[in-house]
Amino acid sequence: MTRTKKTVFLVLLLILFVGVTLGSMFYYHHSEKYTDHFLPGTQINSVDVGDMTVEEANAAMLASQGDYTLDVIFEDGSRESVSGQDIDFGYAPGEQTRAILQKQNKFKWPLGYINILKEKYDVQTQFNRSKLSLLIHRMPQTQQDPETIDRTTDAYVGYQDGSFSVVPEHQGNDINPFALYRVASESVGRADRELYMEQCMDEILVKPQITADDPGLAINAEKLNEFEFASITYVTADGNDFVLDGNIMKDWLRQDSKGQLYVDPAYWSEKQTEYVAWLAEQVDTTWKDHPFHTTDGRDIILKGTGYYGWKVDQEKELEMLRQNIADGATVSREPVYSQREGAYLYDNNGFGDSYLEIDLGKQHMYIYKQGQIVLETDVVSGTNTPKRRTPDGAFMTYDKQRDRILRGDIQPDGSYGYETYVAYWIRLTNTGVGLHDAYWRGAFGGEIWRYGGSHGCINCPAKLMPQIYEIVDEGMPVAVFYE
Repeated sequence: MTRTKKTVFLVLLLILFVGVTLGSMFYYHHSEKYTDHFLPGTQINSVDVGDMTVEEANAAMLASQGDYTLDVIFEDGSRESVSGQDIDFGYAPGEQTRAILQKQNKFKWPLGYINILKEKYDVQTQFNRSKLSLLIHRMPQTQQDPETIDRTTDAYVGYQDGSFSVVPEHQGNDINPFALYRVASESVGRADRELYMEQCMDEILVKPQITADDPGLAINAEKLNEFEFASITYVTADGNDFVLDGNIMKDWLRQDSKGQLYVDPAYWSEKQTEYVAWLAEQVDTTWKDHPFHTTDGRDIILKGTGYYGWKVDQEKELEMLRQNIADGATVSREPVYSQREGAYLYDNNGFGDSYLEIDLGKQHMYIYKQGQIVLETDVVSGTNTPKRRTPDGAFMTYDKQRDRILRGDIQPDGSYGYETYVAYWIRLTNTGVGLHDAYWRGAFGGEIWRYGGSHGCINCPAKLMPQIYEIVDEGMPVAVFYE
């Protein structure tokens, strides 16, 4: 190597040495800045605090808290915003910021300037958790329309096609507001600006608690299939039969926390009682309106003020029902009645072919036997006043007596309002209204009843009353109506 070349080399080497030395001095000197400043690219709770001191970083975070908003973005794209002001949001950095500074590597500062360093930290925030919870529960997405929501269901033992089997669990799309609140609380705690539901669906959806692989469900289904349900077909007067079988009785079983079905004796008995009461409500026609076809060709409705009709004897029916269930019987039968109509509904609306028709508008009575009018007569009913007006409706003749003393209300002095002897008495109502002879009357029918009627009974001509008494049987239906 010539002297000239050696000289150039030494000069270059000196320049390199000086450059490296100066560069190192600058690098180490500038690194000292980041002993008390944050490195470039550092974020705390989404606030850029690069090249700031602890005090400056705290001030920057406090300054940004006023415009804080968390956007909750749901899977369908809908968005709900939680304003920091609505939840009293604020930073409470304290010594946490300084601790972050002390942990950073000050010699990494060049990486921040070339946008490689991405240091992100979180410090404690403060907010009103009750207000956040209320906002979450008020979001439309957590209200969930019961008609459209796909509910999550546990696996359970179900009854279908005559046998029990395990019905698998179903994962729906119903959101647990409390779980969403927990996730949102964590996001607010980090001062996140966005919360995407699709990223945390596993955390916020309602989860099945019992799954189909639970061995207890299969065992329970097997045991229940050994249980023999009864099948009872109730044949009713109107032809609307009711079937009580496993499809209904399965709902009388209890289910424990593990989805196991079992017979709770007290509940089982209670449901049987409830069913008989329901059956009676469907079948009973007492105190209900009755359709009726009048002699003059009209189709009318008798008011539901009369006791005539079908009435289930609930106590005796319950006893027979329990016996049928205990036997696992398959039967078709009528309910046990304490009272029956004269015929089935298809037969003259339940009045059959033997009954009394009392048209109070015309003050006329017809007596039918085997479909024929065997006697008719004018009558006088109760005076047309609220207290004396004869009640209308569907009744029956449930009491016949001879030589009866009819008495009125007891007066203040202990006497009766009236005392009248009648030779023939046929009772219609449980309030004392009936048919009887009225030997004191010389005329019947017409408008007499409006101003000079009875105390409520149906007055009949005395000469016809023996014949009426003979024709009318106890238990005959009676239709009483006004025009």
